[in-house]
Amino acid sequence: MIRYEQKLFIGDSRFLKGVKNNSVDLVVGGPPYFNHIVYSRDKGQLSKISNYHQFLRELEKVWKSCKRVLKPGKRVVIWMHDIYQYDKQGYPIKLISFHTDIVRTLEKYFTIKDIIIWNRYLNRNKGPIKSNLKTDGQVGGRFQYIIVAQKGNKSNFIDADLENYWLPIWQEKTQPKVLGSKFLYRIIFTLAGNRIFKEILEPFKNKLLNDEYLFGNYPTACPKDLVEWAIKKYSKLDEIVLDPFVGSGTTFEVLLRNGRKGIGFDVNKKVEYIIKRKLGKWVRINSLGLDKKRDI
Repeated sequence: MIRYEQKLFIGDSRFLKGVKNNSVDLVVGGPPYFNHIVYSRDKGQLSKISNYHQFLRELEKVWKSCKRVLKPGKRVVIWMHDIYQYDKQGYPIKLISFHTDIVRTLEKYFTIKDIIIWNRYLNRNKGPIKSNLKTDGQVGGRFQYIIVAQKGNKSNFIDADLENYWLPIWQEKTQPKVLGSKFLYRIIFTLAGNRIFKEILEPFKNKLLNDEYLFGNYPTACPKDLVEWAIKKYSKLDEIVLDPFVGSGTTFEVLLRNGRKGIGFDVNKKVEYIIKRKLGKWVRINSLGLDKKRDI
């Protein structure tokens, strides 16, 4: 199996500059969760947008560009969980059906083929620390929605689509870590619900940023198993896979070991260091700059 150099573009995924029309075989990734996690203050950072409807409008531009670069008949696989609106004290007061809104924006440019539900708590080993029952009962982060869409509206389903019919719920068990430790992860994110501890944790965000399972102060919602499942099901060896929100580079890692050519976009300049540390010589970094007229 050939290992391919992965291409990282420090640029705006709303435009995907440098990627040719009809050149990509698969699009995968997870969009930013509105302004719940502000990944950086770089220009073009969608998570800085405070108005939810404006955020969705800007996200639509990403899907429009993805349609431009994706080959006809090829797939898009996007994952996310629902989110909450919080009060000033940080308590959830309203559930936002984020996956529903993502489907509405996606279907303007693609044909929705399937929605797979992943129960992240299924058979989950929580260890010696019991989660707060109130938090455990919330569905926002518990269920991950995996949306499969297609460029074009071909009536025929490929084998991968038909297989999904028998996989209504993703049952992979995942264990996020902090600094390589599952136990430390459980301690920190159990205590993170406490307002005082949250303030204490704030100065250490940058240190946590360097961890494989964290991006900013947020545990990645994209385990390697999920990326691997998507690329093996919907792409072939030597094909090109695009991640418009490449983040900490999980997609690149999986593509590298599975013989795919990767293209990733992010406006956060800090990802250069993170991904370079992970992939070394196997990543080429291109800094495109941003569209000054349309920066947010």
